[in-house]
Amino acid sequence: MARRSDHTREQLTELALSSAEQLLNTKPASALSTRQIATKMGYTVGTLYQIFKNLPDLLLHVNARTLKRLYEDCLRLEIKHHSPEDNILAYANLYLEFAHKHPGH
Repeated sequence: MARRSDHTREQLTELALSSAEQLLNTKPASALSTRQIATKMGYTVGTLYQIFKNLPDLLLHVNARTLKRLYEDCLRLEIKHHSPEDNILAYANLYLEFAHKHPGH
């Protein structure tokens, strides 16, 4: 087990969120526990609770990161069509691609 002093608070936050995202690629959020996330990151559950209030709080941060990634992908999407229907289709295809790459998020 790593010690809390091995990483800054920001690094621990990133480690926790990345660990949760990796676990979400293999299981639904309903099957996720703080113990699984802490084990994956190499820390105790207590360290996790020093960063996040509870599991829903951690999942809220995971969701925020996921939405930020989706938003950034939308910004990079080059809309080449002028019809609203074609634009909606382009965004829908982008979303489907995103959902396929990030199944548990």
